[in-house]
Amino acid sequence: MNTHRLRTPWPSTDTVVVTDAGLETWLVFDHDVDLPAFAAYPLVAEAVGRALLLEYYGYYADIAQSIAAAVVLEAPTWRANPDWAATLGHDRAQLAEFIAASVAVVDEVRGS
Repeated sequence: MNTHRLRTPWPSTDTVVVTDAGLETWLVFDHDVDLPAFAAYPLVAEAVGRALLLEYYGYYADIAQSIAAAVVLEAPTWRANPDWAATLGHDRAQLAEFIAASVAVVDEVRGS
């Protein structure tokens, strides 16, 4: 007997899902944000950076809400790994704090 269940982040196969895309490009080209190593995760440490991230994710949440769709948002952690963190001067403890704060930003959008 096969008891394996396929898990997916999508709510169901017949639901429209909006996803975010292009965070770093939006930050660099639309807001002139300097992103060393193209890493957005350090933005969570500053109020201005958090506000920009909340604005970005809010656009996608609003789009989804306006068309009664689900939304899947990716935390700004694309470069949040030990190798890239080291090039930015972050140790593993700092990296863990950045990752937790990055997920908290997305969670804040979900709660609003």
